[in-house]
Amino acid sequence: MVLADRTANPAYVAADLLSQAEHDEDAFVALVTNSRELPPAVERELERQARSLPRATSCGVPFPRGGFLTRSLREAVEVVNRLAPEHLSIVTRDP
Repeated sequence: MVLADRTANPAYVAADLLSQAEHDEDAFVALVTNSRELPPAVERELERQARSLPRATSCGVPFPRGGFLTRSLREAVEVVNRLAPEHLSIVTRDP
């Protein structure tokens, strides 16, 4: 899971999600963000980067369309805490 704000680099976030998805076909990976612009940019990067992966067919798009969009970063943290992911990357201006 990646918690990111508007300062996150979409290419970095996509690479992180794909690396988590590659470990297990049944892995649940997700983007949680308060930025409306980030999810579509990450989706484009996922598609671009997945083409070069040997296990790309098992990765697919590894998070629900749009990820989890929240109203604030505080709410995003609450979502992450409720989901309690095994792996969490925090990609924000002030982690």
